[in-house]
Amino acid sequence: MEPAVQPEASVVQTGLDISYIGKHCYAYSGLHVATQGFVTHLSFTTGSGYIRGIIQLNGAADDDNPSQGEEATCNIYFNDVSVSLIKADPTGSGSAGNAPSSITQDVLIPPFTKVVCIVDTGAAESDRYTSVTLIGRVYGIR
Repeated sequence: MEPAVQPEASVVQTGLDISYIGKHCYAYSGLHVATQGFVTHLSFTTGSGYIRGIIQLNGAADDDNPSQGEEATCNIYFNDVSVSLIKADPTGSGSAGNAPSSITQDVLIPPFTKVVCIVDTGAAESDRYTSVTLIGRVYGIR
């Protein structure tokens, strides 16, 4: 028998934390204004199951002009250890070569792991926004 879905599962939440729906999980950072500095988009500790999932970085896209954007990187940490650095470039014209506007990283997250995703953008632009998402399947829970 499938576990009951929590009542709050029908409410999408953004922020630093992770949400669980039965055997699945998600985290949506929401939109963050591009700043020329490091901004924590996600920060949480996982539960007793392990997660097979995908973390996605969405580059600093301009909400008024789709031809404009800024390069962005996302440093993914597990228990304060950098495990991946991914890059997105909404314009595809970055100085280090073309990168897609959104980039994904497959992850396997052990139980009770502190996960932090920190984004850095190439410039401070008040009308350009980044975001990070995690979607996954949780295993090993009863």
